[in-house]
Amino acid sequence: MTIFTIMIAYILGIIWGLYIKNIVPLFFIIIAIILIRKIVNSKNVKQYNKIENNKNSNKYKKIKNLNKYIKILIPNKKLILILITFTLSFTYICVLEKSFKTKYKNIQGEIKVEGVIISNVKEKEYKDEYIIKVKNINLNKKYNNTHLKLSIKNSKNKLEYGDKIIFTGEFEEPQVQRNYGGFNYKQYLKTGKIYGLVTTNKIEKVEKGKYNKLLILINRINQKIVHNANQILEKEEASLLTGILIGNKENLNKDIQESFRASNLSHMLAVSGAHVTYVILGITIILEKSKINKKISKVITIIILIIFIFLTRTTPSVTRACIMTIYIIFGSLIYKKPNILASISASILIILIINPYKILDVGMQLSYGGTLGIILLNKILEEKIKISELKIKLINKLLANVKQMLIVSISANLIIFPIIAVHYNTISLTFFISNILAGPILGIIIILGFITIFISFISIQISKIPAIILSIFIRLLIQIANFSSSLPFSKIYVKTPSIFTIILYYVILIIIIYLIKCRGRACLYPNRNRRRLEKNILNKLKNKKLQKRIIAITLIIVLIFQITKILPWALKIYFIDVGQGDSTLIVTPNHKTILIDGGGSEANESYDVGKNTLIPYLLDRGITKLDYIFISHFDSDHVRTDC
Repeated sequence: MTIFTIMIAYILGIIWGLYIKNIVPLFFIIIAIILIRKIVNSKNVKQYNKIENNKNSNKYKKIKNLNKYIKILIPNKKLILILITFTLSFTYICVLEKSFKTKYKNIQGEIKVEGVIISNVKEKEYKDEYIIKVKNINLNKKYNNTHLKLSIKNSKNKLEYGDKIIFTGEFEEPQVQRNYGGFNYKQYLKTGKIYGLVTTNKIEKVEKGKYNKLLILINRINQKIVHNANQILEKEEASLLTGILIGNKENLNKDIQESFRASNLSHMLAVSGAHVTYVILGITIILEKSKINKKISKVITIIILIIFIFLTRTTPSVTRACIMTIYIIFGSLIYKKPNILASISASILIILIINPYKILDVGMQLSYGGTLGIILLNKILEEKIKISELKIKLINKLLANVKQMLIVSISANLIIFPIIAVHYNTISLTFFISNILAGPILGIIIILGFITIFISFISIQISKIPAIILSIFIRLLIQIANFSSSLPFSKIYVKTPSIFTIILYYVILIIIIYLIKCRGRACLYPNRNRRRLEKNILNKLKNKKLQKRIIAITLIIVLIFQITKILPWALKIYFIDVGQGDSTLIVTPNHKTILIDGGGSEANESYDVGKNTLIPYLLDRGITKLDYIFISHFDSDHVRTDC
């Protein structure tokens, strides 16, 4: 549990540094806890007895019980460990925040940049985009090792990963959120350690291969996989395959991405534990046939998994799966029993030590949330969901597989529902249908996809034979995504949940899990003191008077929230930034909502302002219904006339 405690403290330190930014209140809380412990420790208890002259007094008993619970929940050693870890992560994120604020503060106008390309080209309509690792700016080396996003307008010559370049361009600071609850581009770029944007028309390529040789080689393999996939499959199928196998979604059709998102199948486009399992299976088969020593085989597996992390662009989901697997394999090398919770904690710590801003990455939140859901709820749901056995063995096996997929899907989604609601303002009630249909297909595509790509490195012509079957399954997966996204209740818009709602949801879920696991058992922990504490908690929860009090308090809180919604407010007028256009939201004292104009844009007709800006804004404001909509006039910057 030590590494788990460190992980929790480390995460809390990062969150505190990002949002609260003041460590003083925490020290007051810690000092208060220490003082309480000191007041009622064994020596001070005797002094307290002399004052009270009554060991049996209610006041004495309450303080003694409080001290007992504090000692059980927060032992001295654990408290010190939490404090040290919290302080370190808090300090680390504060230093990084200061760096992002001050490093490029005085950079204005044209700058001369020397750096190295550390990404492949991302082709846009009128420009090419790259990530560069800066060597110096205007010959000043204080910017060394910082990252910038480079845009080259009207570029004919493509740059390659590892190219050393020199150019003069315009620096631009990334935009923060323009509307309430909107997308913060500056914060998003921090997850990639990117400080800003720079635009130029001309690049001077100085030298090739001026980056880590191993990373350049891995990148070439990545690009070779993409190239070979396009050689043996149609463009749409190839982009989906590379998305599934190595997480490369750059060329994936937006409609396909949307249908996968609406059908709750986006996780299939993120390389995760399933992919790593198949990779390990393939490695194991090859190494067993080669009759290599088991310890050496495990070391080779660890090396291949590290390479696979970089091959898939260190995406959080695959990094999590690989680090967890490496942790377990390494544990077996030193004869240590595998611990899932410890492996998860280790993987989170490694990712967040490298880049604490990864905690803001949606992919990371969904990946870890889903994994925790499966670990915490899988066994509980297996016991609760029962399928009656039939006489036909084949059908029983099929039903067992369906049950397992259903349980895994429900387990993961129960944890990630709030995360999806916060980031996408949608939930799906048909997720189990899409996952049951697509789950087996995905497994076939991963196995057959890896085999086909491996053969393509030997011969493109031979690889086209298994590619025929692979193409059928990829098409089938697309059809399942399209079908699932068209089902009723596959995409339900919800207002953005508040922090209080999210905390309440997880607290209730944890209590339910805790009570279910404790039922019929003495406790979850081997420690005697914790057993007593759990028994006391459970006995109190069984008390009918306490149950009535909890229900009454809950009803009062709900009633207060409902009353606050009915009570009149002040008139509120919000001016919404919709780019080139106008839009205004009015909320009257009687809670009537009025929208004046919906915005629009002549410059970019493909961008749907209503879908991408207005709906998220309204849901962030907690508005799910508009009472009135007014259009001042029908110019395209006030309303989309084609809607």
